[in-house]
Amino acid sequence: MLTTVLIHAVYFYALGRAYAAGDLSLVYPVARGLGVALVPLLAFLFLDERLSRVGALGIALVVAGIAVMHAAVGVPARATRPSERTSRVAGLAWAILTGLAIAAYSVIDKAGVTRVHPLGYISLMGVGISLLLAPFVLRRRANLVREWRVNGRAIAVASTLNLTSYLLVLFAFRLSKAGYVVAARETSIVLSVLIGAVLLREGHLGPRLAGAAVVLGGVACVAFAR
Repeated sequence: MLTTVLIHAVYFYALGRAYAAGDLSLVYPVARGLGVALVPLLAFLFLDERLSRVGALGIALVVAGIAVMHAAVGVPARATRPSERTSRVAGLAWAILTGLAIAAYSVIDKAGVTRVHPLGYISLMGVGISLLLAPFVLRRRANLVREWRVNGRAIAVASTLNLTSYLLVLFAFRLSKAGYVVAARETSIVLSVLIGAVLLREGHLGPRLAGAAVVLGGVACVAFAR
């Protein structure tokens, strides 16, 4: 429990920094894709989980689809300002750290919920993360108050959805292998591509949708894996 609290705290901090520096439609796929790629390896090493051929194919497709989406923007153009290039590199670096944290806490939580009920597990985890991150948040108290006044309702909804979604993941960990659960979870990548490319006008919709389709194909393989 202490380990997952620490890793989740790193995850939330890194994810926030990644969103601040990079595009949603790139940061999210990179972070999640790295988790998909690493979880089966870690689960094999520490949980002795072995994937079927169909399951391994599905995970490979998820990773390939994410790579296609990321390649859609390529290397920043020469005309791009140095500050923008620096921001992209920083966003990518924080996204990679986020992906490493996802892989680590997924394997730990898979083992954890075999010993503790998911409701109790996520409750303890939530309290621990809040206590650990509180000092970092309170250092910018004025910004916190301002943000809550402007977006308090959205923050409440997002935090509720975040806890509910991960509670479902914890229940899923009790029913299936960690690699399959993490891969199936990445249907959210398709939504992040649409939101980023359309609503946030980050562009490159066609190539990113093509990559998202490959991701969904991989998830379908995982769904039929044993």
